[in-house]
Amino acid sequence: MKTWFLLGLGLSMAVVSSAQQNSRDTLPVTIPVQVLEEITVRPQYIRREHNHYTMQISPDERGKNGEELLRQAPGVWLSQGKISINGSAGTRVFLDGREIRLEGELFTQYLQSLKSEDIARIEVFPLSGAEQDASMKGGIIQIWMKRSRKNSVVCTATVTAQAGKRYQQYQPHAGWQFHRKHLDWYGSLSADYQPHSGGTTEVFRTYPSPIESFHALSIFQQRNRNYLLRTGVVWSPDSLNMWGLEGEVLLQSARERKSGEILWTSSGFQSHSWEQNAQKKQGQIVTGCLSYLHRIDEAGSEIKLLSDYTRRNTDGWRYTDIQQTDNQFPTDTLYRQLMDSWYHIGTVNLAWTQIVNPESRFQAGLKYTHSAIEDRSAYEGCGRQEQWTPVDGYRYGLDYKEQIYAGYFTYSRQWKRFSLKAGLRAEYVRTANRTNQVITKKLDWFPSLQVNYSLNRLQTWMLAGEYARNIERPHFAALSPAPVQLSEYAYQVGNPQLRPTYIHRFNMTLIYDYRYTLTVGGNLHTNLIREFSKQDAVNPEVSCLTYENHYRENHWFVALSIPFQPFYWWKFSLNLIGVRQDIRTYRNSDWQSHGLFFGNALSSFSMPWGMTMELHYEGSSRLYSGNSEVAPLHQVHLQIRKRLLDGRMALTLGVNNLLNQTAAYSGYLENYSQHTYVSNPSSGRRFQVGISYCFWQGKKFRQRSVEKNAEQDRERLTRDFK
Repeated sequence: MKTWFLLGLGLSMAVVSSAQQNSRDTLPVTIPVQVLEEITVRPQYIRREHNHYTMQISPDERGKNGEELLRQAPGVWLSQGKISINGSAGTRVFLDGREIRLEGELFTQYLQSLKSEDIARIEVFPLSGAEQDASMKGGIIQIWMKRSRKNSVVCTATVTAQAGKRYQQYQPHAGWQFHRKHLDWYGSLSADYQPHSGGTTEVFRTYPSPIESFHALSIFQQRNRNYLLRTGVVWSPDSLNMWGLEGEVLLQSARERKSGEILWTSSGFQSHSWEQNAQKKQGQIVTGCLSYLHRIDEAGSEIKLLSDYTRRNTDGWRYTDIQQTDNQFPTDTLYRQLMDSWYHIGTVNLAWTQIVNPESRFQAGLKYTHSAIEDRSAYEGCGRQEQWTPVDGYRYGLDYKEQIYAGYFTYSRQWKRFSLKAGLRAEYVRTANRTNQVITKKLDWFPSLQVNYSLNRLQTWMLAGEYARNIERPHFAALSPAPVQLSEYAYQVGNPQLRPTYIHRFNMTLIYDYRYTLTVGGNLHTNLIREFSKQDAVNPEVSCLTYENHYRENHWFVALSIPFQPFYWWKFSLNLIGVRQDIRTYRNSDWQSHGLFFGNALSSFSMPWGMTMELHYEGSSRLYSGNSEVAPLHQVHLQIRKRLLDGRMALTLGVNNLLNQTAAYSGYLENYSQHTYVSNPSSGRRFQVGISYCFWQGKKFRQRSVEKNAEQDRERLTRDFK
């Protein structure tokens, strides 16, 4: 039996061996292999949603500041401390839902204090809905900061230095994020120190007669210091409730010395004058925010209570010594301006969001805003008796209060390929100008509508349309009738008769692949508030900068946004905006039309050894406002960054405004034209070096921060009287 078993096993193995041999003989020696092509998945850091752009901050952006990031955002243009979206001025910038209530150089310095290591994303809204204040005439930019999710501590430190001709700037920054169980604590401390900043301002006038001429040259030296502390706490005792408290303190100190010379010739009369100016200004801005959120259900329905308060005070002095020689009588005059102004603004906002079902929701809310300004600045002259006495016509005082009661309702509905959001906002405004004993009351309605339609099931092709009615109320400095002397031959004065501007805004956007967009639209203004240059009624050789309402001004625009990455080592984004500006200054004036252009392009190259090079262009054509013009401005910036220590450290070297382009303005008055050329070191060619380091990098997630009132009237409070 055993013998037969062994024999059968041997025969079986032989058969198998023979079958295998036959298989090897009949099959090809080499078997073809199907090689799949390599697929590279690249994240999309710029994405168009239904009514806004979202720009995620990639790790490659480490070492940049908030101003540099905003210049890369689709449709956004920055210049001289002002910002616009799709060519529409008056854009408001928010940090974690709270408006940055600054402008000009101080606004730019604040953006520079924000570091990319602390920023999660930037959202750009060309139009705002009824849930936002009606004064949102230029759209919204939301900057959201990073937060930690698990028990962790994240600290970052950055130091940036810039230097140029007659310019130095140093910006240290430290930020922290702490999370443990139900508690979040975050904050930042930064400084902006400019020990040396010098520049020039040159003014020429052209007269119809060749025997008349005017030339003014002033040289100024500045020294600025700004310190900013921002911190907040979020406490979530459970999944349904969240409390938040945030505070911010900004300390500002500025000194300036200016010397100028003016040579004026008219009909054989010559005047030669010298001006010496010394100024010191300091101020504080203190802001406190409190928020409470209660989730009603698991679908996302919630109730929010938001409140905040801001106080700003500015004080200081300015001395002006004017010495003049003419054909007959030399003069020597000394003036001083004592600044003392206080601004207050407080808001309370109650908002309710109800999710009816996965396809529909509605929002409703009430908001109260109280604003006040008290300005007791004085303008005095020193005569032969060497006593300071108030200068007639230059008394400076303003006591102004404003109350806004608002309510809104919005409804959103989603169908298969179509979505709609409609809203209506009502605002009742009461103003009391106690200086002139004038009280006004006004009730206005502001509708808004947003529609979206997907042209295919994958939503790679979409159409988005928007409409909103907005208002621009005059800022308080523009209402003050007291003249503010700028120089011997120029002053600024407000217009208490200004009326608010009403704007109808609409656009239609074609979206492809969530990134490429083509937008066409219009902004129709009634009683648009514009700066206007005039001649003084008593002395025509003195120019006056004031404010007027334009009867009609319409802006028709086309905007194109193309962000793409042709190769893994090359990223390129292009934003182009073309505007047709139609102006009818007064009711009986003829229409005047101008073509405007805004554009920016960013080209980023990945280089060996962890280095990145960026070349950034931004420019605008000639701009028009009233009887004034702003000359075209084109700037190119270059930066090289090196990442070290697995991305925790970043070194930056760069040149801003590589071609050293400067700003120029022109005003066309009745008897002459005035041309101003400004060489400002803070916007000229500057060499930059920076280093940033993350001490401990925790896990990141969606930000968790104090939610604050989206108050849009603060810009009217923060404009300094010049």
